[in-house]
Amino acid sequence: MKYYFIGIKGSGMSSLAIVLKGLGHEVLGSDYEGYIFTEDNLKKHNIEIRRFDLNNLDDVDVVIVGHNFIDSDNIELLEARKRNIKILEYHVALSKVIKNYYSIAVSGSNGKSTTTALISSVLNEVEDTSFLIGSGEGKGRNSKYFTFEACEYKDHFLKYEPNVVLVNNIDYDHVDYFKDEKSYIKSFYNFINNAKNMVIVNGDDINLKCVNNVMTFGLKENVLIRAKNIKYDSNGISYDLYCKGEFVNHFNLNLYGEHMVYNTLACISVCMSLGIDLNVIKRGLENFNGVKRRFKETIINGDVYIDDYAHHPSKIDAIIDAVKQKYEDREIIAFFRPDRVSRLNHFSSRFILSLKKANEFYILPFINCDKVTNESYFNFLNKYKIEELNEEVYYRIAKKKNVVYLMMSSKNMGEVKENILKYKG
Repeated sequence: MKYYFIGIKGSGMSSLAIVLKGLGHEVLGSDYEGYIFTEDNLKKHNIEIRRFDLNNLDDVDVVIVGHNFIDSDNIELLEARKRNIKILEYHVALSKVIKNYYSIAVSGSNGKSTTTALISSVLNEVEDTSFLIGSGEGKGRNSKYFTFEACEYKDHFLKYEPNVVLVNNIDYDHVDYFKDEKSYIKSFYNFINNAKNMVIVNGDDINLKCVNNVMTFGLKENVLIRAKNIKYDSNGISYDLYCKGEFVNHFNLNLYGEHMVYNTLACISVCMSLGIDLNVIKRGLENFNGVKRRFKETIINGDVYIDDYAHHPSKIDAIIDAVKQKYEDREIIAFFRPDRVSRLNHFSSRFILSLKKANEFYILPFINCDKVTNESYFNFLNKYKIEELNEEVYYRIAKKKNVVYLMMSSKNMGEVKENILKYKG
C-alpha cells in the first residue's frame, strides 16, 4: 500500500508514518516549510517530506490527514476528494492499525508520551514490540503487542477499542473543545468503557475514584500497586514497590520528579497485568532512554539546557520540580511558549503560579502570530507585568553562571538556546 500523509510533521502523524513504513508500506507526505523536531526521525527512516503539490497524489492508495488539515482548504486534500482517493483522519487510521495487535492505550492529561515509552522499553525486553509515541517516534512490527498514546482531544480516543486502557490522570484541558471539566472527565469514562480486557487507573486521582473493578496504582493506601518509602535526590528516584500490601521489590531509577513515580507505577501495573516478570520490568525501566523533547538535557560549558514539551500548568509544575530535584544548587531560568489562546486564557493564573517556581521566567509569543494571538500574548504580559524577552534580556541572562535554562512548549524553542549561546561569549 502507498500511504500519503498531509501534515506529516505532526507529532502523532510522523509516528504513524514510521509505524506504517516499518510494516512494509510505501510512505511519504507533505507539510509546511520550517523545521519541526519530528523531521529528524522521518529522515532517519527515509520517509520523504514534500511541499504541497497536486502531483504528489499520483498512485496513492490512502491519504491520511492530520487534525489541523482535515477541515482546511489544503490543495492536496481537495484534490484527493476530487480523485476519490480513500481519506482517513489520523485517529481513524490509527484505530485500524491497532486492530492487528493486543493493544495498550495510554491515556491521561499528562505523561502519555513518557509512559508509553516506558511500557515499550519493558515490552522490548520480552519481544520486538510495536509502539506509537506522540513525539515523532514509532515502530511497526508483526508483533503481539502495540502500545500507543490515546489523546482525548476532540474525543478522538473514543475511536479506539484497545485491549488495555490505562488512565494516568485527569486534569482538565483542551478547553477549546470540552465546554467544562465535567464533560472532559465524562469523556475519559466513556473511553474506559471501550477496553476489551483490562482497565488500569491512578487510584490517587480524585477524578478516577468512581471507576470500579479495575487495577489501581498510586502512593496512597487502598491501591493494588503502591510505591512506598520514596526518596528523591540528584541521582534520581527510589522506592519500595508493594503489591496487595506486600513488598515485592526495590527500584532505583535515573528519573526525576513525583510525576515519574506515577509514570513508572503505571508502566509496572500494565506489564504486571500482562504477566511479565518483575525483574524484566525492572531491567526495562533501568534501560529507559527517555523521550524526544521530554526533559532533554544538553550541558554546554557547565550550563544546563533542558527542552521539554510541557504546555499545561500541571506539566510545568512537574518539570520544574524535577529540575529542582536534580539541580538543587542551580538557578532556574524558565522560558515558556503558549500553544493555544484558549489554554493560555483559561489557565492564565495557574500558568503564572507554576512559572513562579523558577527563579526567573519569560513568555515567548505564539508561533505564527496573527492579530488574535498577538493581542492575547501582549494582554497576558501586561496583566501579569511580565518583562518582554528581548536582546537586552538575553544578554543579561547569558552572563549568569551555574544556571539551568529550562525551555517549555509543544512548539519549537530552538531560538532561546541559540540566543543565549550567542551572548555567552
